[in-house]
Amino acid sequence: MQEYKIQQQQQQQLLLQGQQQEVQKQQQQQQLLLQGQQQEVQQQQQQGKQQRSEERPALQGAAATDPAAAAAAAGAAAAAAPAAPACRPIPPFKETHRDFTASTRRCLLLRTRAAAAAAVAAAAAGTGAAAPAPAAPAAAAAGPAAAAAETTILHRDGTAIIAIDPEDLLNPVCLFSKGDT
Repeated sequence: MQEYKIQQQQQQQLLLQGQQQEVQKQQQQQQLLLQGQQQEVQQQQQQGKQQRSEERPALQGAAATDPAAAAAAAGAAAAAAPAAPACRPIPPFKETHRDFTASTRRCLLLRTRAAAAAAVAAAAAGTGAAAPAPAAPAAAAAGPAAAAAETTILHRDGTAIIAIDPEDLLNPVCLFSKGDT
């Protein structure tokens, strides 16, 4: 019985030694691969430096003789150089959400039905800039009740929601519609 246990222990030791040898071989292979890769990278860097140093005198000589040839050589050198990232990285969510809400606040313009009708009439008349001037005396002639019903509310960022009808505040569709309601 003891001999059997001794044989098992010896077999386990042999297995462990074999496994350790395999691990050492794998580590050596990985080190060799890493060294080979590092040498390749260094060679590529040296070749790139040599190419750049060879291109500089060529560019200078071409610039001295022919400006068009110098521009063509510079363009070829720029094409061969690694490109810088063309786009900016994606901003964090807070920034994109802030920009989105700011732009949508500027886009939303709430109008009453009367203000929308006046805007349509001004567009039909063909004078977009001159139309609000005649509308102002008409609103003043309508009386203080009309002026109280259509007031301007300013947001914190300075954008204005113009001419809110109290009925529109109760209708959620009117709150988020762009343009005429």
